[in-house]
Amino acid sequence: MNRGRMNGRLHHNRCQVRAQGTAQEIAQGAAQGKCGLGNVQTIALSILLTLMVLFAYPAIAQAETPSLSPSPSISPSSSNDSTRSAQLIPFYPYPPSVWDKFEQVRQDPQLERLVQQDIENSLVVRQVIQDEVDRTFSHTTTLLNVLLAAIPILGIVGSAGLWYLRSSVVNQVMAKTKEQLIQEVERQIAEEAADELKQQTAAFKAEIETLRSEFTAQLAQLRGLASDTEQEKNAIIGKLAEILPLPVREGDSPELHKKVQQLTQKLTALAATHGQLAFSASDYVEQGKALYFEQSYEEALAVLEKARAQDNKLARAALMQAMTLAKLQRFEPALDVYNETLDLKPDLAEAWFGKATTLNRLDQYEAALGAFDRAISLRDGFYQAWFGKARTHAFLGQKEQTLVALKQAIALEGERCREAARTDSAFSSLQNLDDFQVLINT
Repeated sequence: MNRGRMNGRLHHNRCQVRAQGTAQEIAQGAAQGKCGLGNVQTIALSILLTLMVLFAYPAIAQAETPSLSPSPSISPSSSNDSTRSAQLIPFYPYPPSVWDKFEQVRQDPQLERLVQQDIENSLVVRQVIQDEVDRTFSHTTTLLNVLLAAIPILGIVGSAGLWYLRSSVVNQVMAKTKEQLIQEVERQIAEEAADELKQQTAAFKAEIETLRSEFTAQLAQLRGLASDTEQEKNAIIGKLAEILPLPVREGDSPELHKKVQQLTQKLTALAATHGQLAFSASDYVEQGKALYFEQSYEEALAVLEKARAQDNKLARAALMQAMTLAKLQRFEPALDVYNETLDLKPDLAEAWFGKATTLNRLDQYEAALGAFDRAISLRDGFYQAWFGKARTHAFLGQKEQTLVALKQAIALEGERCREAARTDSAFSSLQNLDDFQVLINT
């Protein structure tokens, strides 16, 4: 019986060693990270096999224990026992001394201690395996929990993604549809605008043709009117140049004044009615002469300035401007314009006469005498210059020279010069001279 227990104990130890080895391998693999999340099934299968071996051993031991032979120390008192021992010999072919040694070994305290340590180590290994299994399954459970918690979130995210994708597709479709609609509307508008533009262009062309015809007719009529107006203007200017030769002298003929006034009024009305009527510099000179003759000096000066603006080298315009300035008693500007006139035409006797008269008004008597002499030399019978020279000598107190010049003037134009000498204050210092009285009264 003891041998059977010993044999079963050894068999039990071998199974424990094998299970321990298996458990240690599993523990080492788990400790080294070999039993990861991907090896959960392998770990579970190993644990299941180990548990089956551990729980199946007592049944195997009990099945083997009744077949063990009795110990040699028991006496064969009955025949049944002898027969049973004889029958058991084939199962234990070892001699009794061997079993005694086994018994001694079994009773060895050191061996008992090693067996106890093996049993404890088996429990430790089992605990390590259990801890590793718990840790592995804990990770798996955590992962499953995370996955279970993430499923709603993934659903929400997926729904949001689907909604965003749907919105994006809808927006793209709407944008494309809108673009197509805009293009279609623009095309239709362009076609309608083109048709309307063609119609308007045709109507506009017809209107232009009508306006062109009307404008051509009106232009021809205006040209005819302008031609008639131009002819009328030229006729008036010609009559003024005829009745008012240069130099212009103030006259007291009522008939001449009336005629000049009528012509001036017609010319002014014609210019006011036809603004497009063109006046040349010579036309302005003739109009200025008429206004000067009518003693409208300011108006004459404005017209003569227009003449000089058109042609500043026209000597007749400069001469009339200087004469008008002298009538307005603007003597210094008048003297400047007389010099300009003489620069343009040095042999113009009327300009020298006007310059001499202006110098007299500026009390430049010596210069005035020289200007009078130049005017007398340029025109024969220029009695106005002789009379002006006599007045200049009178201003200088030169009585003899005054009488000589006055006698020459009276010889050329007797009655006018006598009448002027009687009333001119320049000759007041000569009133008591018999020679002077003879000249003005003979």
